[in-house]
Amino acid sequence: MPVVAIFTLFLLGLLCAISHVDSKWMRIPDKLSVLLLVGGLAFWLSTDAERLPVQMFSGIALASMLMLIRFGHSTLTGRIGLGLGDVKMAGAGAV
Repeated sequence: MPVVAIFTLFLLGLLCAISHVDSKWMRIPDKLSVLLLVGGLAFWLSTDAERLPVQMFSGIALASMLMLIRFGHSTLTGRIGLGLGDVKMAGAGAV
């Protein structure tokens, strides 16, 4: 089985697990976000290691942008509309 197919199945299963936990308990465990990040990093290391810095920057940029949106919304409304788990998972997923 090709490397891309193996990582696709792993990441798909992981995203299904994250969706299940989030829909049931309204939270995304850090362990699942870390697994998503590690899976993405392993994918890029095994397929195209030269793109790894770009992918890492993409994850950091997205997480930073979502943190700003989270902070801005919280400041304007007094409520937290975007959970920290969502920010971390989106940053990991961007990698």
